[in-house]
This record gives sequence, structure tokens and C-alpha cells, in this order.
Amino acid sequence: MSRIFIALLLILSSTAVYAEQLPVEAFGLLPQSEQVKLSPDGKRFAFLYNHKGLTLLGVTEISSGKRKFIVKTDNQKFKIGWYKWANNELLLVSADYPVYRRGVKYSESRLLKVMVDGTGKVESVLRLKKSERTPQYQNNIIDLLPEEPNYILMALDLKVANRPDVYKVNLNSKVGRKMVYRSKSHISHWLTDRQHRVRLGYGRDETKIFYRLYDLATDEWRNIWEYEIFDAPDITPLGFGLNPSELYIRAIHNDRYAIFKVDVTDKKLTKNLVYADEHYDIEGSLIYSRKTKDVIGVYHGEASNAKIYFDPTYEKFQKSLNKAIPDAYNNIVSVSEDENKYILFSSSSQAPGAYYLGDRKGKTLDFILEEYPFLVQKALPEKKKSPIKLVMA
Repeated sequence: MSRIFIALLLILSSTAVYAEQLPVEAFGLLPQSEQVKLSPDGKRFAFLYNHKGLTLLGVTEISSGKRKFIVKTDNQKFKIGWYKWANNELLLVSADYPVYRRGVKYSESRLLKVMVDGTGKVESVLRLKKSERTPQYQNNIIDLLPEEPNYILMALDLKVANRPDVYKVNLNSKVGRKMVYRSKSHISHWLTDRQHRVRLGYGRDETKIFYRLYDLATDEWRNIWEYEIFDAPDITPLGFGLNPSELYIRAIHNDRYAIFKVDVTDKKLTKNLVYADEHYDIEGSLIYSRKTKDVIGVYHGEASNAKIYFDPTYEKFQKSLNKAIPDAYNNIVSVSEDENKYILFSSSSQAPGAYYLGDRKGKTLDFILEEYPFLVQKALPEKKKSPIKLVMA
């Protein structure tokens, strides 16, 4: 990491800047830049840009620095919730549309697609058939299919409300989709393994919560857990490991939620503790390596960088970033498929956040975007974490 970069960082985070009265708007505005994500090949990064009531989806070509805004909304027609790289050339965008049907106003989530080079129009991924119902949520992506980059797996309740079936959706055709699994016995959520096979379905009826596993050995579905609501064991499936027999779950350990690993081929389904925090529940999702495809950690809001790494290699790299940029919140928010390039978000208690593009082989870290540009080089009061005090009447 260059000395110039470190010197600049120290200047921006300095508390010696003179105090000034900042307008309320400087704190009340949406982040100017957010959701910065690298393409799988690491040649581009995309981001959401908020400006004067508008939200735009931009794409920057890293080698040339050329930038295009490929989606624009006034946040009246629709609002962008999130987006994903479907492949190196296509982005999938979740958009919330206000609708009014049968005397009821509500929001309907749809999945849009747009080419990253700006060619073509922003289009809906789905076009519903007359025989199909209109789901409120049309954006539920179960999995991307790297071996078939023009296809994705989606959960859609096109037949029965709140009972989503699994569809393989062709991104090159609005009506090109095939049902893979039909929802049975109140299944409301689906989970794939790291080989992109649908392996787990779970949900609840009026009184019970149940989990059904697709057994690779028998080629059949079977129940692995079933219990009354609010009764033990209070399990939440989080994801499979690279080994398709390993299922990571969240369950109670010493009165707090912790992370366990279960061998689904074990009839006893013995829970093996992976990580627990004696003071806090672990409520985040798993962190996967883009390179090895295996679990490397878990998101944890009470951790120093909001992550706990199980893999020492990634923990070592995080520590090196913290050493290079001390007294700051340093969060790797996106990585390329080969894990060479990465996007780092860094902020401190007295400095607004900024995004940097890192290159591990080149050992460089370059500024790309500010989160709150109006607060840069301003004296900000230090933030401190305080316990919540409950006052009983």
C-alpha cells in the first residue's frame, strides 16, 4: 500500500480540522454511492448513485475508467432495491413498483435485466402467462448457474399463493422457464448446495415447522427436522458447505444463537459447534469464498469488521488491512471470482465512508467513490457505542 495513500487517509481522518456548522442536509441525504460490486472477472464494478431524488445504476470499466449509467429512476415509477451480476455482461435488478389492485395499494417486486454496456433496453426477466397468478414477489433468485450463465433458479408462486415452486429461468427469454420442483406440503423456502442443486425445502403449516432434504444417495426427499412452533430445536438453515453433506445452521447454544455444522448423512443429525459469541446472538449469513466455493466465515454485527472468518488465510488478510488503515471499519464488500481484485469500504468514527479498489497481486489500493462527499474533510463528532437502558414504568 503506497505511502501517498496512507498520508491521504490520515489527512481525511484527522480530527484537527476546524469545527464548522454543517447543514442538516449533509447528514440527511441518502448515501451518494452504495452497493459497489465487482463483475465476476474483475474488469468492471457497478454501483448505485443517488442524486437529487434520482437513483442511477452505474458501471465503470476499470482499465479505461469509462463510466455509464444504464438504469435511471425518479423513485416514483419504481425503486431499486438491490442488483446482482448474472454474468460478466448482464445485471439483474430488483425493482419495487407501486401497484393498486382490487382496492389495495402495495409494492410489487420485479426482476429486471440490463446489459452492462448500455445496449438494449431495461427489460423484465418474466412475462406472466394468462394462466398464471401475479406474485407480489417476482425477484426471488435461489441461485445463479455459473455453468449455464444465461439461466438462474427462481422461487415463484405462480400457481398457489405463498407456495413457491422452483423454476429454471432463461434470461434470454421472458417466457422461457421450466418448473424444476413443485412446492409440496407448505414449503416456502428453497436452498441449493454449492453444486447448484436444489437440496432443501422448508416452511411451516399452522402449528409445525419442518425441513425436507433431497437425499443424494436415495434420490428422494425426506424429513430431517419437524417440530412445533416455539418448541426446540429452533433451527435456521444457512447454507451447504463445499461438501454436499455439510449443512450449516443457526441454533441455540447457551441461550444465544450460534453457528453449527450438521452432516445430513448422519441419521442423528448431530450438531457440531462452529462459532458462538458468549455475549451476542449470531444473526448474519454465511460468507463463501468465490474461489474455493466453501464457507469461510459468517457476518456478525458485533465483530470488529462485522465478520468472523473461520479460515485463517482470510483472517490474516483482514488483519493486514486493519494494520494498514488503523482505527477504522474496513469491510471487503465485493471480490472478483479469482479473489485478486476486491472492493474495500473504509470508514472511521470521525470520517465518512469511501470505497477503494484493491489488487492483491499488484498490492495496490485506489480510491474510487465517496459515500457522503459533503462530509469529506469535515470535523465530525466521535461516535461511541453505549448500552441501551430500559426504563420501566
